[in-house]
Amino acid sequence: MALAIGTSVIACKKDDGKTDTVPTPELNYLTPESGSPGDIVKIVGNNFSLKTNENTVNFGDVQSTIDFAYTDTLIVRVPTGAGNEVSVTVNGVAANKTLNFNYQASWVLSSLTNMASGMMQGPSTLAEATFRYPMNLCCDENGNIYVAEQCTHTIKKISIENNTVEIFAGKYIDNDEWGANTHYSDGAALEAEFNRPMDIAYAGNNTFYVADFANNAIRKISNGQVTTIGQRRLNDNDWENVQMYENTDFKMSLDDFKFTRPTGLLYDKENNDLYVSSESHYVVRVDFDANEVELYAGKPFDAGQVDGARQEGKMNGPRGMAFDDAGNLYVANEYGNWISKVDKDHNLTVFAGSTNAGSKDGSATEALFNQPQYMIYFENSLLISDFKSHAIRRISIEDGTVSTWAGYLEYNDVKDGGLSECRVSYPVGLCYSYDGESIYMTQTETYEGIRVFKFE
Repeated sequence: MALAIGTSVIACKKDDGKTDTVPTPELNYLTPESGSPGDIVKIVGNNFSLKTNENTVNFGDVQSTIDFAYTDTLIVRVPTGAGNEVSVTVNGVAANKTLNFNYQASWVLSSLTNMASGMMQGPSTLAEATFRYPMNLCCDENGNIYVAEQCTHTIKKISIENNTVEIFAGKYIDNDEWGANTHYSDGAALEAEFNRPMDIAYAGNNTFYVADFANNAIRKISNGQVTTIGQRRLNDNDWENVQMYENTDFKMSLDDFKFTRPTGLLYDKENNDLYVSSESHYVVRVDFDANEVELYAGKPFDAGQVDGARQEGKMNGPRGMAFDDAGNLYVANEYGNWISKVDKDHNLTVFAGSTNAGSKDGSATEALFNQPQYMIYFENSLLISDFKSHAIRRISIEDGTVSTWAGYLEYNDVKDGGLSECRVSYPVGLCYSYDGESIYMTQTETYEGIRVFKFE
């Protein structure tokens, strides 16, 4: 009888629900009420668990990451593709209501290839592919990506559709040889030799141009064949190109012009012109229709930060280039750590940055860059890969104001996510996908490979 009574008492306690019932989570509000992927949102309420893994927060159908959990507050990150209704469960118990949130799509960074450094020769999948010093890149109308890779002396082709990475042009060299004029030959694409290719531009009709840096050459790849346009400067004592600077029209025949240390390329499809930047401190325009080369800006073989007309303006290590809608040309000065502007009359000015290396946002005169590399024109601004700042910087065309678009200044890491949370490491190349819906980026040094920004 005593045992039966005891059992009855225990059962009644469980039926009361006071020992096993989980309190219903209460939601009061969230702040801010709108945001983009990676942004931090604070959810205020009650009856949350102190253990983050016992709380679940969904933005629509997408689960978010919880950074911190308190009994009355959850600190969460807006997930990519978030919905506009926020729900919370704690140990499987749903909150008393949902909260409204205004999701704002933004650019999201993810890694396209393996980010481990390596000298890859044969075809590979995207997940297995490795790169060694990938520089700038371009895309064709079929969605393929082409990467100038310095240390293998090749052009790599990435097919996202086929999940493959393979050599498109250049004979693979199984070492990190950096000597000038060591490997050079024209011919079939996979037999031709490059030496430290730095940039590649697509001209349509299966035709590409390559800045073959250590060969002092511009190479053309078309229909499986590699040729050289113009001539190569083989002797450092050869000052023949300086004559062009002294001409009244600043022009030479393409057949006679000797390219020197080309670092950047920009193809103008409308006019069939190719702009070439040289480590020797100047930019030329190649007019294929006229078979001429024109000095566009800078003083050959004379570094400096000097504003002025074509006869006076100077640059220091020009590399990446981009046009704005008004026809002004912008040039990243890698060694000078500033961005130059060249108007249509060839007047050269410093647009943003200074001679001091650094990582600082602000007005055009206050901002600092640290070895800026390549750039693209983006929504009335410029996006620039700032190599040693470990960030993609954005410059307003209207007033030159500089901000950090992606990454965290001077923080070297690889992390995918929204612009406010992603991290980049030694960024170099930047290009649009052919449809303009994505932006591809190369990284070198610590983490090497291809990453992609998508608007989601």
